[in-house]
Amino acid sequence: MLLMTMSLSSFSQSLSNKATECVVPCYTLKNALVMKESKDLIEKQLTIARDSISIMGTIIIEKDNLIANKDKQIELYKQNEESMKGIVKEKDIQVGEYKKLYKREKRLKLLGFGSGLAGIGFAVFLIL
Repeated sequence: MLLMTMSLSSFSQSLSNKATECVVPCYTLKNALVMKESKDLIEKQLTIARDSISIMGTIIIEKDNLIANKDKQIELYKQNEESMKGIVKEKDIQVGEYKKLYKREKRLKLLGFGSGLAGIGFAVFLIL
């Protein structure tokens, strides 16, 4: 009966034979195991989060490089556009000069035909 009146904790401690063995209540062991699993899960989540952050950092760097390349490409397109505008302006000036020359040549041609007809008419008039 003496054994029954002892408390459970002292009873459990008296049952251990070795210094490394320890008998603990079940709910304490359960709580310890739950905490250990929770800790392991959190460590795995932290590892995944760190890996994700690392991958996202790499993606961000690559996208920054892509944006920088596209900015350079846009700048090059703008320079090419300005060059093309200059070329078009020069060609418009050349077209204007050719139009002036064409009109002048056309007037001279008509004047030549007119003076030729006038000369023929005058020669016919003198002959008659």
